[in-house]
Amino acid sequence: MKLYRMEEANLRLNQDAEQFAAWAESVYDKQIEQTAKQITRTAKERPVILISGPSGSAKTSTALRLEQLLDNWGLETHTISMDNYFKGNAEEGMPVDEDGNLDLESPQRLDITLLNQHLYQIARCEPVEIPSFDFSAQRRIENATPLHRRPGELVILEGIHALNPDVTGESADFSTGIYVSVRTRVMDSSGALLHPEKIRLLRRLLRDSLYR
Repeated sequence: MKLYRMEEANLRLNQDAEQFAAWAESVYDKQIEQTAKQITRTAKERPVILISGPSGSAKTSTALRLEQLLDNWGLETHTISMDNYFKGNAEEGMPVDEDGNLDLESPQRLDITLLNQHLYQIARCEPVEIPSFDFSAQRRIENATPLHRRPGELVILEGIHALNPDVTGESADFSTGIYVSVRTRVMDSSGALLHPEKIRLLRRLLRDSLYR
């Protein structure tokens, strides 16, 4: 686990914020490149890439960066968000937590049957219709996106439960699993540590405010 001091971050931001951001992006890009190289080694046998991690851990960003890089290398890649397989909040049988509130992060919130059906169809290069989920209305909408993976192409599926065998079934036979999360801890001048979950919370607040 890496440790980064807030004083150093503030100093570099004050000196040249653009350069500091470029440095951070370059570190991230190197990790993306290493991961992409690993994917290419088994791309033929494992054309599906499953990306999992806690909320706010950069699953979507990682998936899109991988897609762009693999495309540039000549491996046509498509990205799917597991969020599109959410069931609407008003649907029957939605999971609740111990207080009786809707459990928005339960795997049972997903249409697991449809998701597994599509994963197997994608692996067999059969066409599928990817559903759409409207976060503002918290329900599915009639706006399916067609996807037909061709031989030699890759498909990335990203979501909290992408590596949960109760959700993605036996897809490990034809997929590569990747786990992403925030591991760096930030220390302030008093020596107090900002836990990675707080960093993920900040990322989630910004994401939800801007896009949801």
